[in-house]
Amino acid sequence: MHDRPVTAPFTDPAVSRVALVRLRVGLGDLLCSAPALRRLREFRPDLQVTLITWPEMAPVAARYAGDVDELLPFPGADGIPERPPDPAGWAPFLAAAAERRFDLALQV
Repeated sequence: MHDRPVTAPFTDPAVSRVALVRLRVGLGDLLCSAPALRRLREFRPDLQVTLITWPEMAPVAARYAGDVDELLPFPGADGIPERPPDPAGWAPFLAAAAERRFDLALQV
């Protein structure tokens, strides 16, 4: 059990590394996340924000460099209908995610 009091995730100073997961394929779907990304950066400029999304969204994610610190490309998974998974991509993805030691992950 932790000795820290329970707080809302973004007000907890112990939360410093956040993964935001956006797995919809359309450009518009990612663009709809822009206000939330901007607001998060305004509220907690100290956060290390990683966007987990499809590799082809990298140019779009680059436009949000002020709100997102990095993109972690997602290799796909069974049950996500937008595309077939890339089984060879899973080991590198999981290693990269583990290396970042996220404090919080949210679907946006």
